[in-house]
Amino acid sequence: MNTISLNPMTLNQFADTSSFIRHVSWKLYQGANGPRILHDNKNQAANDSAVMLLLGGKGEECSGKIEPCLILNKRSDKVRQAGDLCCPGEA
Repeated sequence: MNTISLNPMTLNQFADTSSFIRHVSWKLYQGANGPRILHDNKNQAANDSAVMLLLGGKGEECSGKIEPCLILNKRSDKVRQAGDLCCPGEA
C-alpha cells in the first residue's frame, strides 16, 4: 500500500502551501512507479480498493497561516448512516 506520512514534524518542513503540494505530488508520482494496485483481471479487480483524502487549506483567519486540512462532510439526517463523517462524493 502507498502512504504519505503527514505527522506534525513533516508539516513543519513546508514553508508554504505550494511546497506542500509539490511534496504530495512527488510522493504520489513515486508511488505510481511501483507495483500496480489495480488489476485488469475481473476476478482480482473485485478485491481492489483505494482511499482518496481531499485536502484543503485552513484559512489564515484561524491561525495566521494557511495549513493543510482534511475536508470531511457530515451525512444528512435524511440518508443512510446519518451523522457519519465521510469524504465528499462518497456514496
